[in-house]
Amino acid sequence: MNARMTDWAKGGYEQLLKLMAKQNRCKLNETKVRPLVVYVETFPSNDRGFIDELDSAITELADFIVISDRNKDYPLKFSPQFLNHSFKALITADIVLCDNYVPFLQRQYLNPHAVVIELWHATGAIKCFGYEDPETVKRTLAEQARFHRVYDTIDYFVVGSDKMAEIFEESYEVSANHFLKTGSPRTDIFFDYKRLTMTTETKKKLGLTDRPLIFYTPTYRKTAVTTFPLDVQKMRENFGETHQLVVQLHPHDDDLYRLVEDQLLEDDDFLVINHEPTILPQLLTLTEWLITDYSSVVFEYALANPNGNALFYWYDQEAYEKKVGIQPGFDQELPGPLVHSTNELLLAMTLHTRTDFKDFNAVWNQYNDGHASKRLLTKIKEWLNEID
Repeated sequence: MNARMTDWAKGGYEQLLKLMAKQNRCKLNETKVRPLVVYVETFPSNDRGFIDELDSAITELADFIVISDRNKDYPLKFSPQFLNHSFKALITADIVLCDNYVPFLQRQYLNPHAVVIELWHATGAIKCFGYEDPETVKRTLAEQARFHRVYDTIDYFVVGSDKMAEIFEESYEVSANHFLKTGSPRTDIFFDYKRLTMTTETKKKLGLTDRPLIFYTPTYRKTAVTTFPLDVQKMRENFGETHQLVVQLHPHDDDLYRLVEDQLLEDDDFLVINHEPTILPQLLTLTEWLITDYSSVVFEYALANPNGNALFYWYDQEAYEKKVGIQPGFDQELPGPLVHSTNELLLAMTLHTRTDFKDFNAVWNQYNDGHASKRLLTKIKEWLNEID
């Protein structure tokens, strides 16, 4: 489907939603007994318990609905069920929370008084997004207009630092009064020892031993790959007896998963492939060496294991900067070595002593202190109490 046909299809979809909102909102609002809070979840389990906390905190004040592909009654994907349930809930909501850019989250569909809160799905940002993404200017004018309508719909961005607020200001072109500097609720887990402790059963199921972990978790790339970026055999030769290499990829990285699965050997426990993203916080606490690229995982690792080591494996730096973009000056602020090949990586691991996350945390985890959920929930309850 070419760009013109795509614009036509999406435009028709938006007109359908606009018509449905106009025909149903007033009637549904009249039958609504209590205020309604809606959480739009695009990253399952990314909230790390905040959805349950929110549900419990507002149970006396409002009804609560989660729009998610995990919820068959209120699905996220377009379908008759979405139109009849999810969208009707959205257009009558008093408070809407989301964790990503959501195309159908536009002010023209919502209650005029609705408060829209962007929680985002990451604590910090290395790669560019929004208007800072080099691909944005290549989009059609209709798509760019749609981006603008969604960005303008968001009333507040929840951030864990002034630095992340500055990035949102540039990426979404928003003013400074649109930020809730409560800290990111998804980071509270890193201050809860019980929740961070991995059970013996989980370790056994994953195939972990008592050896320290080297954790490789690259960000998602849309471009096809034919070889696995990290030379697993070289890693095995250097660390096979002393460590385990855990690889966790994006759920949509099917090609990469197949490539790394080819590296598995019988009777060898060095390489471990994790398919369960919900145990990421627990894995980070066990990680001696984090190998990442442009992923936001390093901001959480700095909280989970401030005595650990981070290595930035930017093997495709030049191409990535052109295609996606990297936050200006970030390569000068890295808390650990920057490398471009497995050989450079091995040398850095030999020479590097310890990553100092103190300044890094002061900048990126400024408000993430384990009480972010409590502060945000207090604000949400204040808004609900003000509703007539």
